Amino acid sequence: MSVPTSDPEKPPPSYWFASTWVPPDPTERRGHWHLLLLAPVALSLLTPLYNRLEPRLAGIPFFYWGQLACVVIGIAVTVFVYRVTKAGR
Repeated sequence: MSVPTSDPEKPPPSYWFASTWVPPDPTERRGHWHLLLLAPVALSLLTPLYNRLEPRLAGIPFFYWGQLACVVIGIAVTVFVYRVTKAGR
């Protein structure tokens, strides 16, 4: 595909680019909010914390409802980090 050279000052048409993604500016600082995403992963990997039967919640052992609580915590942390980092854009 040849590039027309009629006007060197005119930028190329946007359809020449396959993607509209622009890399983030390295000088822009958003903080370390993404490190919070490691907390739910670490919490779910620490099996000795929830590897037990008591306390039961409506007859369900802690092992099961503790894991579901980790999922809910993971969702909450993900939404929080998304909203905090989205505000900086």
